[in-house]
Amino acid sequence: MKLLALYGSPRPRGNSTILLDRFLEGASSQETEINRIYLSQLTISPCQACLPPETGRWCRIDDGMTAVYEEVLAAEALVIASPIYFGSLPAQVKAMIDRFQCVWLARKRGELLLPFDKKKPGFFLCVEASHRQDFFQNARAIVRNFFATTGFLYSGELFCRGLEKQGDVSSRKECLEQAYQAGVTLIHKGGTARG
Repeated sequence: MKLLALYGSPRPRGNSTILLDRFLEGASSQETEINRIYLSQLTISPCQACLPPETGRWCRIDDGMTAVYEEVLAAEALVIASPIYFGSLPAQVKAMIDRFQCVWLARKRGELLLPFDKKKPGFFLCVEASHRQDFFQNARAIVRNFFATTGFLYSGELFCRGLEKQGDVSSRKECLEQAYQAGVTLIHKGGTARG
């Protein structure tokens, strides 16, 4: 299975990054080809709600998203890891998701057919410093819409709270073990993992 991992943290060793690395350890214990994209390393402009270009590209804006479109739509499984910023997703993740507006429009117009009869598994890992459930709900709603737009089934999630400092998750053995098992399950069972 071709698994695409989207790293949403701006910190190289942030808590969501550590958690995603552990998830990928579990996934790699199965037959899995893993591709990683670090969103903070890409230049991603905000969506300008312009019409799709005539050139066959997804978007008129030529930036770091050009490769992301192809990678996401070609993946057989997808995992996103993100911290919570101001009660939802950080700019790196939200900008990437917003730029899939062109894919949503193409589907709406009937110009893009995705294999919804055999939905591909998608998983969401998220961390936050507080213990507020509503922040996770905000982020979950956006990720669910993104998965639905790109042909992925929202197959599971793992939310870890109370991670104030960079690297705090390293001492949270239950979160790390749940992430590892979720990675195994996502690939082994084809997407019915829930943390």
